[in-house]
Amino acid sequence: MSLPNVCFYGRVSTDDQDTYQDQLAEVRAFCERHSEYLKLDENTLGFFARDVTGDRYFTNPTYLRMLDYLRLNPNIRYICVRH
Repeated sequence: MSLPNVCFYGRVSTDDQDTYQDQLAEVRAFCERHSEYLKLDENTLGFFARDVTGDRYFTNPTYLRMLDYLRLNPNIRYICVRH
């Protein structure tokens, strides 16, 4: 069994954007289509920020928590970002 190599990060800043569930479904489908290479890390599903504008993207606490997770899990080679 191969280790997960994909981390998901999503965010919404307005009510008219896709929900967490919609974004996650899209990322899962993307990984499944490319399953030969991509395996989604189900432990990273909490990396979703609400009410965050793009100008604060790289200082968002959720994003920073994801970076800490990545430092501890070197097998993660890809980040799927959906916002």
